[in-house]
Amino acid sequence: MEAKLKRSNYFIKKTFQLKFIGVFLALIILGSMILGWVIYRITNQSLARAFYQSHLQIKSTWEILFPSVAVATLLAIFISGTISVVMVLIFSHKIAGPLFRFEKNLEEVAKGDLTVKTKLRDTDQLEMLADKLNILTKELNLRIKEIKTETEKLSECLQKTNYLDGSAKSKEIKDSLDHLDKIISQFKL
Repeated sequence: MEAKLKRSNYFIKKTFQLKFIGVFLALIILGSMILGWVIYRITNQSLARAFYQSHLQIKSTWEILFPSVAVATLLAIFISGTISVVMVLIFSHKIAGPLFRFEKNLEEVAKGDLTVKTKLRDTDQLEMLADKLNILTKELNLRIKEIKTETEKLSECLQKTNYLDGSAKSKEIKDSLDHLDKIISQFKL
């Protein structure tokens, strides 16, 4: 049975997360201010018009204010919604772009290309992950080069000592070395 992982730290990338929260709080405040301003402008005009054109009509406050409040609310939702969509697209692109790049680069590494370098734009998030991925591919590249060098040395050593004389054991060793060479040649170093 797998143990559930409990999140103990909610702020992992504090600067990014706080900036993200700040932008959305600013959007909420901006939307509220727009709504308040639009309601003020519309109701001020509506009440003044109703007052000047009144022929002693008695209406409830709701009947007078509802059309203005409804228009103001819809306008504020549209404006703040549009701004929110644009901001979400900008912020999500800073995360989705690097994730797309990681996916493509990891596909290349899976195919054996250990020369892949992950490069991100300066404004993108996940730079530390890109650095770790570059270190990973570099270390794999170095280790496979070491294995290749050692198998070549082993093959030369066995040929010099005439250990590969055609016996069953020498054929088995040669086949293993050839198999190692074949595996190593699948990597782009």
